[in-house]
Amino acid sequence: MTLNRGIDDLDVYSAEIEKMDEAVTILATLEILTGILGFIVMLVNSAITFFAPWPLGLLIAYVAIELVVGALGILAIYAGLGLWQLKPWAWRTALAVNVASLVMYLLFFNVLFIVLFTVLVAYLRTRRIRNIYADIQII
Repeated sequence: MTLNRGIDDLDVYSAEIEKMDEAVTILATLEILTGILGFIVMLVNSAITFFAPWPLGLLIAYVAIELVVGALGILAIYAGLGLWQLKPWAWRTALAVNVASLVMYLLFFNVLFIVLFTVLVAYLRTRRIRNIYADIQII
């Protein structure tokens, strides 16, 4: 049983720490970063929208879209934290958030985000990641 040097000092050892490998670390980090990026995009787009001379109906539509982007960003951060902590619900939540984000950005044809969320969905669907989260037991 070998762990990283920083973890050796812990008094309590859990099986989840042993199971967490670089794939989970990469996945959780990417999920949290996409959530932060989505939230930043929402803030920037909202600021631009509020100061632009849009008709009221179009302004309401843009605000609704940005609220969806912000909500997906917050859910992505939440799912990323769950992935990091190996929570049993985190894999399904992350998959749902990423598929919803992918569909949304397909509608807006934002190529950068389409590629990003396609990679995340594909990575979530790999056998290695699915097996890690399928084996977690709720205590």
